[in-house]
Amino acid sequence: MLLVVFFVIILFLVILLFSSIYISIQYIYEQTKQHVTVSIFILRIKLYKKSYDLSKFNDNSTASGEESLTFFSGKIKFYYQKLQKVNRLLNTLLKPIRLHQFNWNTVGGTGNAALTGIMSGGLWTVKNTLSLYLINKLQVKCKPIVYLEPNFQHRFLYTNLDCMLSIRLGKAIYVFTKRKKYLQAMKEALQTDEGGNA
Repeated sequence: MLLVVFFVIILFLVILLFSSIYISIQYIYEQTKQHVTVSIFILRIKLYKKSYDLSKFNDNSTASGEESLTFFSGKIKFYYQKLQKVNRLLNTLLKPIRLHQFNWNTVGGTGNAALTGIMSGGLWTVKNTLSLYLINKLQVKCKPIVYLEPNFQHRFLYTNLDCMLSIRLGKAIYVFTKRKKYLQAMKEALQTDEGGNA
């Protein structure tokens, strides 16, 4: 009897190690408000879900369309430069991760048609560059969607990023135990310089 129980436990652990953890991430930015919601599933069971208010990290106190677009584009460029500094680390950490969904939609304008057109072109380039940089490091299992809709009449900015990732539990444990110091190095590299350079 004990042998059967032991066998069942071992079998369950093996199945668990080869099962995939699914991570759903939704990020929303609207004017001076932003938040992210993270959900974690394994064997179709929701283990974790929590929303985080990121508005306190904003250093843009205005809500004008021009300044919002400039601020958001600058943020993306800033983090892209940080990611390049840890490129080798990202290759190691992201290689076992599969991408099942990637939708990044942005709508906004400055209230000035000509200026909106110019700034939308720049924002589109930055979004596309960052998206391709990250996607090329993952095992892509979907068709990524990156969308930008300029609004020539109103002054606002709204962006919504939805993505679904997965990784084998065994690989996740390995990465966590073997790459902990590198994750800390990444965290430090991505932190905003004191005094606010974001």
